Amino acid sequence: RDLHSFPTRRSSDLSDHVSSVTTACSKSLHAIRILRNHGLTDRLIHMVFESIVLSKITYSSPAWRGFIYQSDYDRLNAILRRAKKQNLCPQNVLNVEQLFDKMDTRLFQNILSDNEHVLHQLLPPKNQSTYNLRTRIHQLRLPHKSSSLSNCNFITRMLYKDCY
Repeated sequence: RDLHSFPTRRSSDLSDHVSSVTTACSKSLHAIRILRNHGLTDRLIHMVFESIVLSKITYSSPAWRGFIYQSDYDRLNAILRRAKKQNLCPQNVLNVEQLFDKMDTRLFQNILSDNEHVLHQLLPPKNQSTYNLRTRIHQLRLPHKSSSLSNCNFITRMLYKDCY
């Protein structure tokens, strides 16, 4: 499903998106089981799982993860639990929240370090503090949290992450 009509508030639209992702992942798990039954080794099965299923789950997740409900996280985690139970993925695969955190952090670090990154222009200006405060992952001015909707935004989420 495309994100062309990405919702601007928490809504059932993203639950529908999660439903389509979980449906596609379930179908992919079935296909991976067939590959295993035809003799593919565990190492290759795990590689196929990461290439297909994990990429479907994590695709553009920084944009939409702040807007989904806990029940949506639970449905995505159920896919991972089922794959682990059937030995279709490595047992050390993280849960969905940890996968999303890892991807968010990597993207945010890329935005911070690359002035030419397309999202770099969305960052607030640097904070001009003369105090010797504890170090943060960024030295940017924190925007005012104007609504619960803005708290779901990727940039705002990452600016406030681990800042207190």
